Amino acid sequence: MMMERRVIWLVAVASIALGACGQQGASSSGSATSTSNQSAATQTGASAAASATAVTNPDGTVTDSDGFVRFPGEPTRPDQQHYYVVEDICGQFTKPFMERLAGRTFKKIEPFSSSATFGCSYYTATKAADGKDVYILLTLDYLNVVRQKAGQQVLGRTVTTNASIPMDNFVATQENGVINSIYFVLGTDKFLSLDRTSTSALSDADMLALAVKLGTKMKDFK
Repeated sequence: MMMERRVIWLVAVASIALGACGQQGASSSGSATSTSNQSAATQTGASAAASATAVTNPDGTVTDSDGFVRFPGEPTRPDQQHYYVVEDICGQFTKPFMERLAGRTFKKIEPFSSSATFGCSYYTATKAADGKDVYILLTLDYLNVVRQKAGQQVLGRTVTTNASIPMDNFVATQENGVINSIYFVLGTDKFLSLDRTSTSALSDADMLALAVKLGTKMKDFK
């Protein structure tokens, strides 16, 4: 369940292929720019309701009452009416926020990165059969969405859309019927993926329930 920033076909497929490791496959990942300290754009609907008691921080970010952190649009971005999912995944999808959405306590969270990877690991109290820690991952990727879907299919996975997730999405399911990754589409070449190192970290049902909540939070994001 991991990542890499290129739109070259073979690189995209190779990146996804790393997911064949461990429990239930992987996702890819990428790079891009992140945030600034401009004032926050106005949000509507459920997203705005969730931030009704939000606090504006000195750096211009906004912390919602549920612990989620909003980063305002950068001056260089053409669209200033949206918040953005940024490379500081642990800083945006905070431990309190993810605990609230997942309905469980995480003993620790850890950012991970490489030259083109930005993500956060949320460690559960559960252990895998081999005694290793298990965790949930959120990974920001800048690979092409169409190529990512095709790459998953090359690996024998079924790609579908889940109507319960209130934003553009796709779900990659393995041949054994287990969910590999859930993708939240933020743009043509940008998506966030939800993964896990083992089904003991999150069952398929719990993973989908978490995806619905994440999609509800991010549906106005880019």
